[in-house]
Amino acid sequence: MTLSFSEDHIATSFSSAAESYTELAVPQKRMAERLAALLPTHLIDGAILDLCCGTGLLTEMLHRAYPSAEIHGLDIAPGMIELCRKRWAGCDSLSFCVENAETFTPAEPYAAIASNCGFQWFENPTQAVANLADGLKPGGVLAISVPVAGSIPELRQSYQHVVGRPMRGIEFLPAERYVEMINAAGLRCKTVHEDRAVGDFPSARAALEYFKYTGTTFHHHDEYTPLSVAETRQLLRYYEEIFSHASVVPVTYEMLYVVAER
Repeated sequence: MTLSFSEDHIATSFSSAAESYTELAVPQKRMAERLAALLPTHLIDGAILDLCCGTGLLTEMLHRAYPSAEIHGLDIAPGMIELCRKRWAGCDSLSFCVENAETFTPAEPYAAIASNCGFQWFENPTQAVANLADGLKPGGVLAISVPVAGSIPELRQSYQHVVGRPMRGIEFLPAERYVEMINAAGLRCKTVHEDRAVGDFPSARAALEYFKYTGTTFHHHDEYTPLSVAETRQLLRYYEEIFSHASVVPVTYEMLYVVAER
């Protein structure tokens, strides 16, 4: 199991962050760019699904790479979907709907299904992959980018220093688990790539605000204990003293990128 949050809490957090997400989600944009670069130049005929589309960071890249394709964006957060609909109003080849990506089963098979930085929120990613594999045409492509074990070490270490125990709610799966579940779903991994995506911020406070204003909050997790004002100040001080370099404070993700074919 990855992160354990209710569907309503995830939808609420990301809807609230819709207006600020695109500006602040610099690491997620870099992840989307990397994933888009790994996609094949040509796809079989058919529609493309952007799963967990958010504000459309990957949608825009898919539209640019495959301008003649019909692209469907899907996300659990109504605020994100509303922003996408406004942004691409009048573009008949792009459509968006609110739905739980984890339990989504395509009614018609897709030529490609892509997801940028979404699978870490799933309660049962194995079942999600199986559903999506069944929703691909023969020769269709599943492409995902996902943070894996070792991600956001700066926040984790700072929290443990202050509280004396690991921060609950941020347990990322190891990369090999995703590869295993994709193989188990009957897909052939064509590309498996690991690297880092780093966001640079002017202060530790700005780094924490990045989590808040992109909807990546953990306070709804059953085992998460909020910090007091004094503990938050201590965390910020430690984060900045230990991890800042040349006036830059990082947020680091260990990333896995997989492109698989049915």
